[in-house]
Amino acid sequence: MQLSMLEQMSTQSLYDLRAQHRKNLSILAQQAGQWGAGSVPPETQAQISQTQAMLEQINLVLGQRGHSNQSDPARGASLQTVLEHYRQQAPVQNTGTVNLNNSSVYGVVTGVNTGTITVNQHTGQTSSSLQQAAQMIQHLLPMARSQRSPFRHALSDAELTISDALSAQRNGNDPQPLMQQARADLQAFSEYPEIQQVLGLLR
Repeated sequence: MQLSMLEQMSTQSLYDLRAQHRKNLSILAQQAGQWGAGSVPPETQAQISQTQAMLEQINLVLGQRGHSNQSDPARGASLQTVLEHYRQQAPVQNTGTVNLNNSSVYGVVTGVNTGTITVNQHTGQTSSSLQQAAQMIQHLLPMARSQRSPFRHALSDAELTISDALSAQRNGNDPQPLMQQARADLQAFSEYPEIQQVLGLLR
């Protein structure tokens, strides 16, 4: 996203957009944790770097407005530092105690008691990513239209498609075909960092 577009946003919208990018980094950090910092795929590293660059711009604009309170690692921080920071920020969607008698446990084990395991389970990954993509588009679309960005029509089409995908998912249907359609709508503009962010959520 161009700095000039960020400068036209309200302070509250910038806070909302920053929160969204932090959530995206939390998801990326969780994904990267599957490989370890030394073997994170280049594509994931690129997404992390692009999201950090966006956060840096948002924090710059907020700082110019006297809202400099932020805790994001500097862009020069090591990948391990970034992953650890945002992995800790990941929201816990479901916490519970699971009895292990003849049972299978799915999720990230975070603690062990006698006879039980406490589980932080990040459920609905596709649903969460879809919702984040929808929220990101809602932030981007008004600015894209006002700036007459070349991708504004594709973004508008993707917004409708993602809305349909969320409806399909709520009704128990497979959202993947609609997600693929939304990706196809946006793929021609993948050189734009903001579009790359949305595409990263439509996997």
